[in-house]
Amino acid sequence: MAIKKEALDSHFSGRAKEKSIATNFDEAFDIVFGTVKDEMSLWFALPSNRTRERFGFQKEVLVIYCPYSKTDARVLRTIDTVLKTREYANRIEKVIFILVHNGDKRETTELFANNLDRIIIPIQSEDILNAKRGTFFLRNIISEYLGQFDLFGVSSPINSEKYFFGRDTLVQALLTRVHGSNQSAGLFGLRKTGKTSVLKALQRRTEAKTSLVEYIDCANPGVHSCRWWQLLENIVLRLIDSCRLNYSKTLAINPSYSKASSGLRFSSDIKLIISSLSIERLTVLFDEIEFITPELSGAFGQHWDNDFVPFWQTIRSVVQETDGKFNFIVTGVNPASVENPYFKSAQNPIFQLAKPHYLEPFDLSAVKSMCKTIGRYCGLNFEPGVYEFLQEKYGGHPFLIRIACSEVLKNNNNNHPEKVISIAVESFQAVDKQILGRLSQPFKDIILSLIWWYPDEYELLHMLSSGDSEFVAEYINDNPNIVARFENYGITKGRFDSLQFAIADLKEFVFKNGNSFKQAVSPFIRGDVPLELLPEVPDLDILGALFTKRAKVEVALRRVVLMYLGMGSNWDETIIASKMLKGLNKLKDRPEPKNLFVSMKPAQVANELYTNDLKSIITANWDMFQTLFENNKVRFEMNMDTINTARNLEAHTKPIEPADVDNFNNSYDWLYSKILKVPG
Repeated sequence: MAIKKEALDSHFSGRAKEKSIATNFDEAFDIVFGTVKDEMSLWFALPSNRTRERFGFQKEVLVIYCPYSKTDARVLRTIDTVLKTREYANRIEKVIFILVHNGDKRETTELFANNLDRIIIPIQSEDILNAKRGTFFLRNIISEYLGQFDLFGVSSPINSEKYFFGRDTLVQALLTRVHGSNQSAGLFGLRKTGKTSVLKALQRRTEAKTSLVEYIDCANPGVHSCRWWQLLENIVLRLIDSCRLNYSKTLAINPSYSKASSGLRFSSDIKLIISSLSIERLTVLFDEIEFITPELSGAFGQHWDNDFVPFWQTIRSVVQETDGKFNFIVTGVNPASVENPYFKSAQNPIFQLAKPHYLEPFDLSAVKSMCKTIGRYCGLNFEPGVYEFLQEKYGGHPFLIRIACSEVLKNNNNNHPEKVISIAVESFQAVDKQILGRLSQPFKDIILSLIWWYPDEYELLHMLSSGDSEFVAEYINDNPNIVARFENYGITKGRFDSLQFAIADLKEFVFKNGNSFKQAVSPFIRGDVPLELLPEVPDLDILGALFTKRAKVEVALRRVVLMYLGMGSNWDETIIASKMLKGLNKLKDRPEPKNLFVSMKPAQVANELYTNDLKSIITANWDMFQTLFENNKVRFEMNMDTINTARNLEAHTKPIEPADVDNFNNSYDWLYSKILKVPG
């Protein structure tokens, strides 16, 4: 029986329909607890051994029973309430939930689609009660639903504890410093290494009753274009809103700061907020700190060369006046904001005030925990040796490792309700090409950080990628801090004369594309343009290879066209010309195709034709060419269209996706194999 006696007596007695539905969970779960919240029933479902093995469930799964004919966002609010209830939070899975509902199937599915933080699997009541539902009904639905999500491919900051791996020690160190000791801190690392995810974890683990945490993204133009006193006012306005929304507390503060009054006003306002809420501390998180750091800020923030000192003098004063009850964390790529003792001969107010921490690469244990946990949701089991392979190959960079796993998942998508797919090192090697294609953008993220914030060090890294290790060793011998910086960022490993890239594929990328990418972003002032708005740099080697192959097909097809049309016309050039004209369309630069033959012979005209022209001529005279191309006109046209895309890419030197390269090569191989059958 799926319902345990305790749950049956305490909740399901008198709820006949719920009991009937819950009983049918016996194929995968035992219902061990039931209660009511927000007019919906909550069941705690204990997974069977097979369900636990297939989906990696370590705890009970929360099932929400919604009796209404329309499902709405109340389900999300109920889940959040349960997760915040201490007696329940540690019992249930924090990512995957099951919703049993009576609403419209399509509307309900769309309501909860594409939310990886809360994967809610909707099942209609009538489907569960259907006697013909099948032995694996529930497990089929769960596996099919999870199969729609690429849980490894999450690129946005991690909002859920279930996906947060390998940084617990760092988060605890920050919590101890900021909340335990009432001190401030810094957090630094390259782009896409998880800084914002750490900040969000810090917010989640902060005791709401005793602390208020406010997040500020300094990359926001509305923030870094502010003058220093305007930003202080904005911080207070944000805190007033947080007091109202999170504490239902309306404060009688009407900040209207001026340059002269802002220091005193800010101090008074912060103290009033702390006392009004009776909290132990108030922490402000400044993300992307470079945007308000002297000599690093972009065009919209150049005033921070002068505004930095009075802004942080004010912050530091309030930190001291409140004995650390007001403190801060700054995060970014470049730690100059807390490590430089002076800016323009003025003393840095927060030098040595905020201890810098760095996002170090994942160790083997963290790699194993991340891959194993997410993999089991997806029905994957990583074999011995895989974790070591991933940690070594990608230098412990969690985002790069997840991308690699994402590509393997695409190749081994598991929708089977019981089967678990074993993944070996060879599984990654089989999709290495696709992985490299996906890594291109993260690699640009990594080196962009250096191009913008450490241009000299980037040049050194480029030399190292080209094998000029002797010069690099001499240089870093005189500048040993560079090695420490590279190690902090997880870019290199080894010391001085043995310095090498921690990520082999990154070395190859910097060597092949590092210079062209630097030139592409150099017209933009650092920090002014988000990376996603910068022009993507194409791989010139790939474009060159496409051009060569397309040209080979084009040249060979001209010969084929002339030979086949000639043989079918007894080599009469007038007839050949007329057959060619059947397939030539009018173009802007060719309003009358027949004029081509006024002064040129068919052989000369052929040299003026493009891939699309040759395709049109062949299809217009298909009866003559069909045997050569296996009587498959549709496939011929499709492959010709595919290789013709290379012309557009060459003309505009546009980047090309790995999948498009594969499609091109498949079309090229098919066409060229047919053309080779023609003698001459």
